[in-house]
Amino acid sequence: MSEYAKENGITFEEASKKWYKEVFLPVCEMIKRENIDRIIPDKTIGDLFIYISTHKWYRSEEAGKDIGFKEAIKSFKRLYRNQEGFRGRLLKRLQIRIFS
Repeated sequence: MSEYAKENGITFEEASKKWYKEVFLPVCEMIKRENIDRIIPDKTIGDLFIYISTHKWYRSEEAGKDIGFKEAIKSFKRLYRNQEGFRGRLLKRLQIRIFS
C-alpha cells in the first residue's frame, strides 16, 4: 500500500481508503451475490476475502495471468461445493457404518 501511495503521490491513509472503496467493498458485494457468505457461514466476510484473494493468486499463477476476482469467486465456490459434497458423502457413509 505504501508503494502505491508513493507512486500516486497520495498518503498511506488515502491509498487505504481508495483500496477499501475500490477493491474490498466491491469484492465483498460479489461474495455476497454469490452467497459464499451463506455457504460458509462460520467465516466473516473478511475471512472470505482473504481466502478468495489467496485462491485468486494461485489460480492466476496457474493461468499465467490475473484471472480477476469475478472468476476467482466462481472458481472458489465450485471448489468449495465439490469439497463439501465429498465430505458430506463421506460423513454419511461413516454414520451408516457407525450407527448400523
